[in-house]
Amino acid sequence: MKITNRLAVATILFVSVALASTTLTWLAAERVRSDTFASKKRLLLSELESRRLRVVNYLEQVTNDLRIMAGSRFVQHALIDFAKAFNNTGGNAEKTLQRLYIEENPNPVGRKHLLIMARDGSSYSALHQEYHDWTSSIAKVRDYYDIFLVDPQGNIVYTVFKEDDFATNLFNGKYKDTELAQVFSDVAARPQTGEIYARDFVRYAPSQNKPASFFGTAVNYEGEFVGAIVVQLKPEPFNRIMHFSRSMGESGKTYIVGKDKLLRTRSRFSEEDAVLRTKVDTKSSNAALEGRNGIWIINDYRGVPVLSAYAPIQGERTTWAVLAEIDVDEVTSESDDLILMMVLVSVIASTLAFLLGWLLAGRDEES
Repeated sequence: MKITNRLAVATILFVSVALASTTLTWLAAERVRSDTFASKKRLLLSELESRRLRVVNYLEQVTNDLRIMAGSRFVQHALIDFAKAFNNTGGNAEKTLQRLYIEENPNPVGRKHLLIMARDGSSYSALHQEYHDWTSSIAKVRDYYDIFLVDPQGNIVYTVFKEDDFATNLFNGKYKDTELAQVFSDVAARPQTGEIYARDFVRYAPSQNKPASFFGTAVNYEGEFVGAIVVQLKPEPFNRIMHFSRSMGESGKTYIVGKDKLLRTRSRFSEEDAVLRTKVDTKSSNAALEGRNGIWIINDYRGVPVLSAYAPIQGERTTWAVLAEIDVDEVTSESDDLILMMVLVSVIASTLAFLLGWLLAGRDEES
């Protein structure tokens, strides 16, 4: 057989195998891409729901804690006793108590709560020694930033952490326009047992402008409103819930966005102080804040294309968006690696087919 005939046979076999392998590779590639995206969608939806439920459970724990504490005789008596001692302090109670528990407190800022009792011999300090260990333990165990007891007149008669809001008045004091004051006003206006009032995270001046959220409820004793108990939340428990896991790869992230379109938790790629600073105004966050859930491809707050799963969290007086996302480049790179391998196999198969055709044609020529 002439060289041209051998080449023709080899070429025909090569083209046949190449066409078949190319078709199969294309079909397989489409299947790989589809399966990879489907797998990532399942992962994101699972992570999203897991984190969402943990946030909901944490918020339920906060409200349950408040109801239990408000219903306990210990807290009821503490509030009544502190209110009486506060009023018996004489002169300017705010100035006196802040001097004893903040200014003359030997502990540094951020550790003022370590003072169990001021050495002034007052009934207030005796009560502080009696009750402080229990309330500070609750704050530590539950990871609350602070716990407040407020009398019906709006006086903050006790706090765990002893910041500048301690002993001030929430009706007419310097922090009367804060979210803490708003929560107390809600409680005082409708002091129903078990009713929870709350405000979303804002920067709170007494806490060095750190993000703070407040949850509160009425304390009633024998049918009479004797004040309110309020807890101050910090972002850290929510950050821990939203912390990325290895299963989400190199670019996966979960985070929470508030109605003001600012982060409520750190994102994997955000700055350390991103809470209430970094704006997130995306298709997914807006959809979740409108009460919808789903998954699609969008540009995230960095402008990076991502596969984004989203859902709402309905809280007390607010809605949050919880999102789970992974970069599209990472999703496609996984399938692209497999597709490249299949293309290489196809090229090798086609080349072997050409060589086989050449050899077979050569044998026919010899025979």
